[in-house]
Amino acid sequence: MDLFNQEVFKFPVQNYLVNRDSKGSLRVVSLSCAWNEEAHGFCIKRFTGIYGKKQVEQPDVLIKTGKAKRSVSEQAELQYKHMLKEYRDKGYKDLDKSSKVYFSGSLSKSL
Repeated sequence: MDLFNQEVFKFPVQNYLVNRDSKGSLRVVSLSCAWNEEAHGFCIKRFTGIYGKKQVEQPDVLIKTGKAKRSVSEQAELQYKHMLKEYRDKGYKDLDKSSKVYFSGSLSKSL
């Protein structure tokens, strides 16, 4: 799924990324964005951790207003794409499914 093309961005969105750290462990990231009724805005959630170990929930990013004359959904799309690009720039690779579905060997081959 290419999020950087000109098609309409559809919520909710979820991406899984994996990378190998300096100690040889597999680092996994789960990044998702969806509408949050309680906050009346979009919420970007991130979970990070080492494969097969505890996943740590990172602070949520709430988007309630658009900036620079953008709508709230346009602003959420831009911020989500920005976070995704930051992880990719750090060397993370995209996965098709959650890391829980993969075996460690098949994840290692994808890097």
